[in-house]
Amino acid sequence: MRFKAKLTDVTKLLKVVQAMDKIDKTSVIHLSEKKLEFIINEQAEGVQVWCGLNTHFLFESYRIESINNNEIAFSLSLDNLLRSLKSCHDATSITLSLSKKNQQAYLTLVTENKTSTKNASSSVTVTQDIPIGLLTAQHLAKLTE
Repeated sequence: MRFKAKLTDVTKLLKVVQAMDKIDKTSVIHLSEKKLEFIINEQAEGVQVWCGLNTHFLFESYRIESINNNEIAFSLSLDNLLRSLKSCHDATSITLSLSKKNQQAYLTLVTENKTSTKNASSSVTVTQDIPIGLLTAQHLAKLTE
């Protein structure tokens, strides 16, 4: 399973995540070749929210590979994602990818910021790992609109 994408406009994604965070603090993210979907499905409270965005709307380059028809689903804390996105609003480059460290899966945001002083300019790279819980195809199939 592989996912890597270069975000073109963090503000668009930030607004969607802020709206979803007001509804619930946890969301399922479903990635496919053409769409990024946020799914909130609170059975106990009867609340269900689906928000789908075309990948070309958010990403400059987008690569996804999986044995499940090139679809990947995971759950994450929207607070963590929101905090990471807010911290990279001035970044010149933002790349999202999936990674695994010590048997834990992460959504990784790598941001590059250019800084310049009177005499020189430099680049600072910041990596942020957001813990995620990968979902099986069977679990994703249970989520219906």
